[in-house]
Amino acid sequence: MKSRSNGHGVAASRGEWEWPIGQDTPEVARLSQTPALAAAAREIKGRLQPAFVTDIRRITHLLCLDNGTTAEVAFDEGDILAGLAREAVSELEIELKSGGVEPLYRLAGALLSTAPLWLMSESKASRGWRLRTGQGAGAQLKLPLRFKSKLRADAGFRQIFGATLGHLTTNIGPPLRGDPEGLHQAPHRHSGSASSAAIV
Repeated sequence: MKSRSNGHGVAASRGEWEWPIGQDTPEVARLSQTPALAAAAREIKGRLQPAFVTDIRRITHLLCLDNGTTAEVAFDEGDILAGLAREAVSELEIELKSGGVEPLYRLAGALLSTAPLWLMSESKASRGWRLRTGQGAGAQLKLPLRFKSKLRADAGFRQIFGATLGHLTTNIGPPLRGDPEGLHQAPHRHSGSASSAAIV
């Protein structure tokens, strides 16, 4: 079970809970044993219905990067299916297991310089729901940032820069699906706007 991504930034940050199961259907009772998921388990008990299928073949590798950072790299290939609608999946996911996040960005930059990759923030679940309903996440407005009362300048800059990049990548999908509003909402250069001028 995964929660929605929370916070700002390019990389998704979300809760994730995994258990081995004995069949191809969810075992809701497993959720009840986890305090953070007990309320959700009560809400969905007896109400779950298949909405779409993700048929994915995954190959994973564990990487030891700089400064003691460990990351899991997963290669996913397959399809997302919802009725007669189908969308191919061919993607690489980098997940932080331990350590700092900086080596992950350096790894991603090196991969971008050697292969025709594209940054995507839309989850497989969101894509499946879009295929089922014909409605995807539209252009996203920029959310206000909240800073701690005491914050170092370098940490504040990272938060602003990360939020700006996250806002940009979130608005890549809508124009590719024919919605020009994503281009309007994406960060661009404004006079007097430090955060949007930071990335062009």
